[in-house]
Amino acid sequence: MDLDGNYRNLSESKKPRASELTKKMREIDILRDRSIIRCPSCRMNDRDMTFNPELKQWYCVQCYREMGEFYYQQKEARAKGLEHDDFNEKFYETFLD
Repeated sequence: MDLDGNYRNLSESKKPRASELTKKMREIDILRDRSIIRCPSCRMNDRDMTFNPELKQWYCVQCYREMGEFYYQQKEARAKGLEHDDFNEKFYETFLD
């Protein structure tokens, strides 16, 4: 499949099957990202993991800690008037212990 979602060099009869398999692969990717197998942030699969109960996802301990630290950094920046519009406070709050 190319970047536009089109299947190249496939006959019309094979395109429905290719589409079906692509959909299943995406479903598997979603399940893998929600499992303890791989951190959804750094994509590493060889680290100790910790569960974020609000997001219902597993993160490696390092990313979990960094997300919490980022929350505090952004709060401090906001207090100094250095606010970032794209800071999702509610998301990062879920990483606080």
